[in-house]
Amino acid sequence: MAIAFLSLLTPAALGVEQGDVGYLWLNFIQCKPERCAEVPRRLIRDGAAVIEPLIETGKVLEWGVAMPMLEGSATPFTHVEWMTLANWDAADAIAESQLLTREGSPAWQDLATRLEVDVITRSEFAGAGRPDRPQYIFLTFLRAKAGTADAGTQALRSVMSAALDPLIPEKHIMNYGALVPAMSADIGWTHLAWYATRTLLDRNWVDRGITDLPAALKDSQWVSRAATDPAFEAGSREDQVLRILYYRRRSNSAP
Repeated sequence: MAIAFLSLLTPAALGVEQGDVGYLWLNFIQCKPERCAEVPRRLIRDGAAVIEPLIETGKVLEWGVAMPMLEGSATPFTHVEWMTLANWDAADAIAESQLLTREGSPAWQDLATRLEVDVITRSEFAGAGRPDRPQYIFLTFLRAKAGTADAGTQALRSVMSAALDPLIPEKHIMNYGALVPAMSADIGWTHLAWYATRTLLDRNWVDRGITDLPAALKDSQWVSRAATDPAFEAGSREDQVLRILYYRRRSNSAP
């Protein structure tokens, strides 16, 4: 699924509260093996001058750096940087910044074999959890059949809200939601479902469900139910887990 896979970082939608519409700008990096440890530090250093002022003015709601935990041919990038944007004005500010010129710099050519901005996504819905720093984001990429994108969104909303809403008050998950591409070429997926946790252990609650969930949604069946909805192409599901390396939003000054 190539680029489609990392685009799952829609988790950046963590900054979008229930009922809000937000946008996520994604930057994908493939580091040189011997220089991977330097990439997060360089992203934070280079981004601070541009992104920090936009956070303070409210144009950028979140800024983070993460890396995928699952390896495979569907993961062509080693790091991802995301910015949750309040509106298209924020996208204009990023587009006009020097962040988009990094790929041609000698320093980045020494660190990475690939550096590019590929996708702006739109939050279709999010749960009632409050924005905060996650430690892990679980992603599921899906591709809707032609003409069924809205039906796919409704299927995800129905299944995810029934299975995951009860887990937010108990703090077993932080929040959940779904993203769709707002500006991109064909990236192989049409929907990105995500939920965020503070620990990997919290995944157990999502896997087995809790006693007051409908029996059909227990034992991690919500993902399978969504993926097998007639709106989605069979076999289009891709899963990933992101580990957060850096996180910044306006209300928390420390990473």
